[in-house]
Amino acid sequence: MKQFLNFLLEDRMLLGKSEKLTLNKGDRLILESNDNQKKYVYGITEGIISLNRKTEILDFLGTNQFLGLVSDENSKVHGEVLTLTATVWRLELYDVLSKVVQDDTGLLLFNKHLMNVCDNLMKKASIMRLNSTNRLLISIRNLALRFGMASEHVGLVTLPCLFTHKVLSDYIGVQKSTMIDLLNKLAQNEKIVCSRGVISVHV
Repeated sequence: MKQFLNFLLEDRMLLGKSEKLTLNKGDRLILESNDNQKKYVYGITEGIISLNRKTEILDFLGTNQFLGLVSDENSKVHGEVLTLTATVWRLELYDVLSKVVQDDTGLLLFNKHLMNVCDNLMKKASIMRLNSTNRLLISIRNLALRFGMASEHVGLVTLPCLFTHKVLSDYIGVQKSTMIDLLNKLAQNEKIVCSRGVISVHV
């Protein structure tokens, strides 16, 4: 979605009202101003951020994705930085939508973003219907496809170390102790390789 972020920042007025933020691990991204008068959108240029609802992780967002562009006012969500640092552009939702509706290109790019968000959330909803072992295995495979890197083991992809036991347990809805048992079971069945807390998987 780099093209969409570039499209927005090419607008001088929008660029002038936006703010570039450098964040650290654990920092939260709030989607409303303190007085609830403004709603924010964050375009991510570097780092990985989780989309959280209370203690549940709904999804993960990486470079050139957006937090807050699609939201449900009845569900209070926020972002949390998982990488050591992250760089984002903060824009006001009203300004972004105003820009989008003025341009056919903007509408097309916005639609692509909506489809991407819906696709990820539908995959997550489908996975959550499975038993905990398969829920974890398929989640790891999907995350490896989105964020992984080539492993030293041939044919495997490695998840970044930020996908800790705690992060994965919050993502698939199990206790941390259960997560450890599930990972051990998958490793014993040779579905994944675990080494020093790092997870690799066939995709």
